[in-house]
Amino acid sequence: MEPPQTQDCFSLFDLPPAFDIDVDALTARYRRLQQLIHPDRYSTAGEQARRLAAQRAARINAAYQTLKDPLARARHLLELRGADVEKTGTVEPEFLMEQMALRERLAALRAGGSREALRDLLADIDHRQQACCQRLGRALREDALDTACRLYQEFQFLRRLHEEALDLEERMGDA
Repeated sequence: MEPPQTQDCFSLFDLPPAFDIDVDALTARYRRLQQLIHPDRYSTAGEQARRLAAQRAARINAAYQTLKDPLARARHLLELRGADVEKTGTVEPEFLMEQMALRERLAALRAGGSREALRDLLADIDHRQQACCQRLGRALREDALDTACRLYQEFQFLRRLHEEALDLEERMGDA
């Protein structure tokens, strides 16, 4: 779920806009807000009050989904800082070469690889995602928006590759 452009997800949870957040604290605040504004609490209220409660709950749900996911949180921070994440710079040639090699490994696994080789690929992608996430967090802390946009784009590539590998893992499990 993507939050509306003008909505600051951090302010809904009374958090400073930062990449590094305490996800447990976020979850606790989310649960508390849900208790306060849950539409069921307004079941005997008028239609407008019920509708407003449902809208607030939806906004809080969307903001929570945004903030708990590092990729979505990074995008939100970049947008709050005025960066155009859709118009990012080019990724580093090294990264593109690594992506091609990872995609070749995935293609070979689709053609008949083992589950163990797939687990190795997933571990490799996980490691790369964690490293990219750390670099992205550092770029955001340093307000290096061009670098952060490039790393956001790289993180997206890695996320898609990870999802494709997970899909293959699921298909291998079904076979």
